[in-house]
Amino acid sequence: MLMMKSRIIAVSKLGGVIAVSFEWVALLVYYLSYPSYFGRQYPISYYATLPGTRIAFSLCYLAAALSFYLFAQHHLRKHIRTPTKTFAFSMACFGGTALVPYYPTNIVSSVLHITLSVLTFGTFILGVFLMARSDDKPTKSVSIAAGIFSGALLILLLIAPKGSHYIFALEAGSWFVCQLWILWVSYRAYRLSDKSSTMLSFGMIRL
Repeated sequence: MLMMKSRIIAVSKLGGVIAVSFEWVALLVYYLSYPSYFGRQYPISYYATLPGTRIAFSLCYLAAALSFYLFAQHHLRKHIRTPTKTFAFSMACFGGTALVPYYPTNIVSSVLHITLSVLTFGTFILGVFLMARSDDKPTKSVSIAAGIFSGALLILLLIAPKGSHYIFALEAGSWFVCQLWILWVSYRAYRLSDKSSTMLSFGMIRL
C-alpha cells in the first residue's frame, strides 16, 4: 500500500502534462475518425455521440481528469497555494462528462451533459483565478491572464447562436488556454520543487 502511494506521488509530478496529452490524443482521434466534423459548428461533446469516437471520448477524458486531480492533490499544492477542492470538483464533473452517456435527442441526457460540461469549465477557470492568491508572483500574473482569456472565450461560447461555425473554435480555444496554463504551472511547480531540493541539500551540507 505504501509502495503504491509512493508511485502515485511520483507519477503525480507529471500529472498535468499527462492530462493535456490525453486531451490531445482525443482530439487526434476525432480528427482522424471524422475530419469533416472537425473544427466547425459541432462542439467537442458531439464526438461522445459518434460510434467511432465514443470510447476515446470517455477513456481519454476520464484519464485526463484523474491525472490532473493527482497532480493538484499530490504535487502542485506542495509548492504553490492551490484550491484543491475546487479543482477536485471540476475534475469530478469532467469525469462525469466522460462517463455519463450523451444522447442529444434525450432531454434529460442533454441537460445533464451540458450541466456537467459547464461546471467543468466554470469551476476549473474559477480554480485558475483562485491560484492568483499565491504569493508566487509569476503564478499570480499568469493565472489572472489565463482566467480572463479562457473565461471570455467560455462566455462567448455560451452566448453563441446554435449552429454557429465558431462553436468548436470557442470551446477548443477556451480549453487550450487552460491547457497552456496547466503546462506552465507544471513547469513552475517543477522549478520551485527543484529550488527547494537544492536549498535543502545546501543546508544539509552546511550542517
